[in-house]
Amino acid sequence: MPSPTAAGKVPFTEKTIDAMRRLPFGQKPVGLDADGRLVTEPVPNDARDYFIRDASTPGFALRRYRTGIQTWYCERKLAGRVCRFVCGDYRTTSLGQARKNALTALAKMRQGIDPNHEVEANTQKTIERDKERRLTFGLMLERDAERRSAENAAEGKGDTKNTARDRQNTINVIQKQPIWSKPVADVTTDALAALIAGVRKKHGDSTAIKVWRYSRAAFGRLPSTEAPDVHVFDEFLKSHDTALPKPKRSQRYLATNDESGEAWLRFIAAQRNAETAVKTGHPWTRSVMADAIITTLCLGFRKMEALALRVEDVNFEKRWIRVTEDRAKNKRVHYAPLCPGLEALLRERIAANAAPRGRDVERAKRGVPIPVSEYVFPTERRTAKSGHIQGVQSLLDLASEQSGTYVSLHDLRRSYGGEMYSLIVGGDASTRADTRLVKQALNHVAEEDTEITLSYVNIDARINALRPAAEAHERKIFGLCGIPVPGVAPVPANDATALLDALKARAADDPALLDQLRVIVGTLQA
Repeated sequence: MPSPTAAGKVPFTEKTIDAMRRLPFGQKPVGLDADGRLVTEPVPNDARDYFIRDASTPGFALRRYRTGIQTWYCERKLAGRVCRFVCGDYRTTSLGQARKNALTALAKMRQGIDPNHEVEANTQKTIERDKERRLTFGLMLERDAERRSAENAAEGKGDTKNTARDRQNTINVIQKQPIWSKPVADVTTDALAALIAGVRKKHGDSTAIKVWRYSRAAFGRLPSTEAPDVHVFDEFLKSHDTALPKPKRSQRYLATNDESGEAWLRFIAAQRNAETAVKTGHPWTRSVMADAIITTLCLGFRKMEALALRVEDVNFEKRWIRVTEDRAKNKRVHYAPLCPGLEALLRERIAANAAPRGRDVERAKRGVPIPVSEYVFPTERRTAKSGHIQGVQSLLDLASEQSGTYVSLHDLRRSYGGEMYSLIVGGDASTRADTRLVKQALNHVAEEDTEITLSYVNIDARINALRPAAEAHERKIFGLCGIPVPGVAPVPANDATALLDALKARAADDPALLDQLRVIVGTLQA
């Protein structure tokens, strides 16, 4: 006989819940008899589920399914309809926790709030948050750039300033492509082909190659837990190889043996002095640019290796110039011999940098200390963020207009490489000449190329091995520029007798040069 206090309902206690758990689905509890035992009634054969309602907490119920699933529910009328809310799974949620969830939800319903709407809103926020956190192609690039930054990378693994700038420029280009927001796992070879085609069309082949290289490197550095099973970049090379532009190495250089090259150098050198410089632009900055260009041609440095040269990296006592790891492309310290002509030019440049200019003139007269730049080629405005000039393109363009010869700053590095090759290797066709000195001069020696023998050779010995060729190259450049080299009489570039006399005079006081001349003579006689 059912309990008179709760017809059709069962008071939920740990005891009654345990008793209901033992009942088959076909027996639905509808109350308790006088002895506190469950009273049941048969369930129709076509019924898929039913509710067992709690007699002690109105609106609280347990829903049983024929499949065996049981779920805690609460329900109440809201806005003219029955509002039901899931309070937990029977297997994982205790009776006490389920009743607490039900009371909280019922209280919201009494206030006219549907708790299901809150759950849906929170679920949508979670979905959106997870979507944002999904590893997209763009996020992969940004995260890789952050990891490769000099501040956060492990020692010796960070990007140089130039590489960091190129990497960021690449990111800026890809941001405007559809692939940016595509999850990495969904990137296909066709998506990569569309990326390369879009970049080639808008920015050209060089940028497309950079996009490919930086993207592929970032993909290759993904942790194994995030990397897709298929390496889409490798698959791209198998099926879309023709879509990738082939890098074209420039062979342009300054022809110092031609009249056009000599005219170009004369124009650059003329910009060092306000009296001979063209009367446009900023004379002081133009003189700094001219010195930077001549220095680059004499040393063969890369753009930022030269423009960001610090005063502390020029050792006048030991007669060398240094490129530190943070500026060297291969992240290895590089030393170049400091020859007499460049020594005089840089001393003059550093002295000019320290002199008051612009508004500093009046401040200096009042006794205000004027800061001196740490850079050899500083900006005219002392408060500029970089501290050093960022480029020399405006002067290169002027030289191009005046001489009819166009070269970039990196082309001067090729000119230097060719001159040093001629001076060191010369016309030796016997393969006895060693190009390792040329590689050393250009700082092309990578870590894996280092021989055990070289580890026994000190820095001074390496620098002095390059000095004869470096001095000969400098004398030629300074002679073409019309700039006198201290201690060396001017020699016409086309006067063979005068050149030989000058070499003899130099060799008499320079054993290293004498040895090199002997090798050259021996090679010619062989």
